Amino acid sequence: MTESGGIVTILFTDVVNSTEALTRLGDVRAEELRRLHFNDLREVIAGCGGREVKTLGDGFMVVFNSAVDAMHCAVGMQHATTGHKIDLRIGVHVGEPIQEGDDYFGTPVVVASRLCDRADPGQILTSDLIRALVGSRSEFAFKDVGPLALKGIESEVAACEVLWEPPVSQVFPLPAQLAGGERTPFVGRQDLLEELRLQWKEARDGHRALAALGGEPGIGKTRLAVEFAGRCYADGAIVLFGHADEEALLPYQPFVEALQHVVASAPADLLMALVAANGSELGRLLPTLRDRVADLAPPMRSDAESERFRLFDAAVHLITSLAAQVPVVLILDDLQWADRPTLLLLQHLFRSPTDAGVLVICTYRDTDLTPRHPLTETFADLRRVVRFERLSVGGLGEHDLEEFIDQVTGHEPAPAFTRALRDQTEGNPFYIGEVLRHLVESAGPLDVDHDSTAIVDGLGIPESVSEVIGRRLGRLSPDTNAVLIAGAVVGREFDLDVIERVTELGEDRVLEAIDEGLASRLVVEVPGSLTSYRFSHALVRETLYGAMSTARQVRMHRRVAEALEELHAGHLDSVLSQLAHHWLCSRTAGDIDRAVDYSRRAADAAMSQLAYEETVGHCERALEALEQSPAKNPTLRCDLLLALADAQRRAGNIVTGRSTYAAAIEAARPLDAERFAQAVLGYAHDGEIGTRDLEVIRLLEEASRRFGDTDGAEHALVLSRLSTAYYFYDRDKMSDAADKSLEMARRVGDRTAIGFALNAVFALSDGLENVERRIELSSESLRIGREINHAGVEHFARTLRCFALLERGDIDEFEAEVANAEALAAKVRLPALAWHAPLWRATLAAARGDLAGLERWSFQALELGQRAHAPAALQTFGIQQFVLRREQGSLGEVEGAVREMAEKYPLLPAWRLCLIVVLAEDGRAEEARVELDEVGAHGFRDYAYDANWPTAMGLIADAVFLTDARQHADAAFELLRPFEDRFVAVGQCAEWYGSISRLLGNLSSVMGEYERAIAYFERGIDADGLRGAVRMAIRGQWALAHTLLRRDGDGDTHRAAQIVADALPRADALGLIVLADRMRALRV
Repeated sequence: MTESGGIVTILFTDVVNSTEALTRLGDVRAEELRRLHFNDLREVIAGCGGREVKTLGDGFMVVFNSAVDAMHCAVGMQHATTGHKIDLRIGVHVGEPIQEGDDYFGTPVVVASRLCDRADPGQILTSDLIRALVGSRSEFAFKDVGPLALKGIESEVAACEVLWEPPVSQVFPLPAQLAGGERTPFVGRQDLLEELRLQWKEARDGHRALAALGGEPGIGKTRLAVEFAGRCYADGAIVLFGHADEEALLPYQPFVEALQHVVASAPADLLMALVAANGSELGRLLPTLRDRVADLAPPMRSDAESERFRLFDAAVHLITSLAAQVPVVLILDDLQWADRPTLLLLQHLFRSPTDAGVLVICTYRDTDLTPRHPLTETFADLRRVVRFERLSVGGLGEHDLEEFIDQVTGHEPAPAFTRALRDQTEGNPFYIGEVLRHLVESAGPLDVDHDSTAIVDGLGIPESVSEVIGRRLGRLSPDTNAVLIAGAVVGREFDLDVIERVTELGEDRVLEAIDEGLASRLVVEVPGSLTSYRFSHALVRETLYGAMSTARQVRMHRRVAEALEELHAGHLDSVLSQLAHHWLCSRTAGDIDRAVDYSRRAADAAMSQLAYEETVGHCERALEALEQSPAKNPTLRCDLLLALADAQRRAGNIVTGRSTYAAAIEAARPLDAERFAQAVLGYAHDGEIGTRDLEVIRLLEEASRRFGDTDGAEHALVLSRLSTAYYFYDRDKMSDAADKSLEMARRVGDRTAIGFALNAVFALSDGLENVERRIELSSESLRIGREINHAGVEHFARTLRCFALLERGDIDEFEAEVANAEALAAKVRLPALAWHAPLWRATLAAARGDLAGLERWSFQALELGQRAHAPAALQTFGIQQFVLRREQGSLGEVEGAVREMAEKYPLLPAWRLCLIVVLAEDGRAEEARVELDEVGAHGFRDYAYDANWPTAMGLIADAVFLTDARQHADAAFELLRPFEDRFVAVGQCAEWYGSISRLLGNLSSVMGEYERAIAYFERGIDADGLRGAVRMAIRGQWALAHTLLRRDGDGDTHRAAQIVADALPRADALGLIVLADRMRALRV
């Protein structure tokens, strides 16, 4: 029945030149592409509320009730087909057509169809009526194309073009390694594809996901990853690809290769946005970034862990910033060869707190992995932070193998042929492909569809991949074999210029040989390069290289090294790792010095990229080669040991690094003072708070003596480090070293030395009477750190400044510095600051009685501190746990940990005093008094007057009050009385113990000096309360009420009751269980 269809919007699509395009692909691939295209468009149609009327060849006719929905669908269709090698044109019109069943006819349909015919590839044409109906909606932009004469329509039609931009994912083309070239047919693997699809769904939902494809060489791991990545790209993903080579000559090679694709492909404005916050750090990793982004600032200097943390964070930020827009698929190929820095960066990607839609697909040879292989350890670490499966890629089954042979040969194989081939190759696709090519090359066209066992047995299938590759190479010309052998020595990829010089065949003969290698598919062209080639599989190169004698390998490596020197004369920095590798492999006596020199320079280059593990390898190889050199060079050996030790320490191998520094010290003794000082400073670098290292002191003293009266930045640094080493040893010597260090640093004008010297003088001025002086010193050091862009100086200065601010009771300024630390941490991502900021937030939460905040922030600080390898992280966490458990009434649970700390750090008396408080709070007053008698035998005057002294005295005052230890109150009171207007800060600002007036109140109360005690309590309560330190103010109120009842004068009970009435509800509200129970126990 024919009737009006009502007003609808009609949309037509058509694939431009579809017949020619699909014919080029072949029937099987063309049909697969057509099916995927229809599926993609139908998904868009359904999502936009369209009704599919019919298909017309390669196009659709769709109707919509809403013109806006039709516009969304048109743009969505163009997005869905971008990058699929399909050019789509679309026409849209609105009107009241005639409806007959599910179909539509009439002029509106003809107009829409003719607009589609007139559209160019990738264009959307609509009638002007559509623009009028859509109106001024900001998501659509129209451009007039003028009146159009349309076939079959009498009047011209006013038409518009709908402007659209490709999605962000399509701004980035497929990486060259995935985009072109002939590939092995892909068949089967449906179970593995389904596992990968599950991981892809995680990424599409905005989460990180990891899939690890393991298998033997040639089994098809990379082919599977590439096939699946192509499908994800069609689904709107950004695809990145990087691979590792067996020699691992470039640090972070897989990530560099993957991210260089972003740098090269991103439009300028998008690239600027992606690297705005981290460009200076990324410049270390991606040298070409400086070619596209001008005026990148130099990266901030800091400690090794912080610098590499920022580099890793910058790389991860780039990936997650892309993934915030569209999901990212990152293929990391051949990870069994990845260097340690690459594996650490991979771990950092999954440890980052920022979740993002990133699917990482790793491929690796499981035959290469052992329990102690770095990749095995990496997988074990990753399992703690991300759920992933190690998917085993096996051989092709019989059915899949039949399809594989069919696609390679163009004939359906007979079952006997398939079985024989599978029995010999175990379904390994690369092995199968090589066998088929070998059989064609040796016997002509295959009769694979002949079901005869005799024919199969007569084919002579080689018994191994190496054998079949060897037989194929044997049929190539001598020139081609020479070229491929030279290429195998160069590496997985090689350049024509190098090969010409190594083989001395001349350009024409090399090109002819390359053509034969390409025809045999043993090598392939590197996409985007006219002169570079790559072995089609690592097994080809391994076979070629392994077949050479050792003598020939040595000779060829020397030729390659000489060729590289000649080609890159004047800019050798780009090939330092390759030169080091080839000269080391040449092994002849005359080449050792060059090998050592290039290895040293390669180590320097790796260090500049913060690839510490790579630096270690270069230094170790250089030292090994140097031992073989007839001309011993003790100065070079010392320099290499220093570089090796520095890299080992930066890589987190503290014990090994210290041992190497010890070797460097001995190597430097016959040399100059500067090298000896560098070795000693490295050896002394990693000290722990609360320890005294006499060996370090002896070495630093020797280093200073070697300089004599000579000024210098290195000498000033030795003196400042010596000053801190004296901290628990000799305060007079500490003072002398600190003063000399600052004076010398100022004389030589080295601002880094001045910054560290100021911090040493600060540590010397740690008495409570020197608070203002320390704030002044730390402010100067803080300013210098900012001016010289040295995060290490700035961070240390801020930590010291915060401590002094707490002692002054300047909570507002302390909180401002916490915010500054957070801002700097967010900007430069320093692990040291990243953990101090939550540590200090926990301190503020504790002061305000926010126990939940204290617990939350302290655990965050511990986690970040351990990631930063901060020696003090565990101690500061222990301090904050002590505070938390004390208020909750569960100190007994941490008694064992407190005892352990007291035994481990005898130079930090606060831990033993914490134990006394634990005993007193736990109702074991007699045990506490025994301990207190022992530590107070000399009236507490044997306690060093340093930064830890106020903490110790605060704990003593509380312990005396809790145990009513009258015999110790007088001595403690006299020591604390000069500082009644100050406050107690604890260990790197991990706790603010409040006003010293409160502590003097405790001691006066025990002494029976009630008037004085009450006055001190009132002053302390006011001082703590005005600063928002509610917890300490409530503690003072309880002590005051207790003291009033103890005095029992006129009105004391009433006043105590009033105090309890005010403090108890607040203690209950804050969860201060112990204080609340004690106030209830008071007889008021």
